Amino acid sequence: MRIDGIEYNIIQYLRDNEALDLQPKVGGHDTEDSRECLMIYMDGGQKQNSAYAIANTQINIIARSKSSEKAKKQIFKVFNLLDNTFGLELPEYSDSSYTYEAVVVPQISSLQMPSYLGADNNFVHEWGINTIFTGVLDH
Repeated sequence: MRIDGIEYNIIQYLRDNEALDLQPKVGGHDTEDSRECLMIYMDGGQKQNSAYAIANTQINIIARSKSSEKAKKQIFKVFNLLDNTFGLELPEYSDSSYTYEAVVVPQISSLQMPSYLGADNNFVHEWGINTIFTGVLDH
């Protein structure tokens, strides 16, 4: 399983399943440009076994919107597509800068149900999930 750029494969999977109501962003957020977005970022993880290079990679997904209900609906769409899946193929992602070939993720598990994370000083509401992508690393 390749983990570099997997966030982009997730975006393509969500697009293909018509599950994007908010503009996707990879990595952290810029307060000027991320009031209505779906942030997807890798947050470390664990290597279970060095001999077999089995890894649990944590992917955090946060829906941000001025409407708490819109953010909540978005995060539940994502949760329902990804939670408790086995052998999921995330499709190739390509734009003018990058191409990430399709990748099969042996197991995706959620650490918790979608949660309300609060609102920032601009009253942008956040709903989030943390997921674990488990698989053998490609080296």
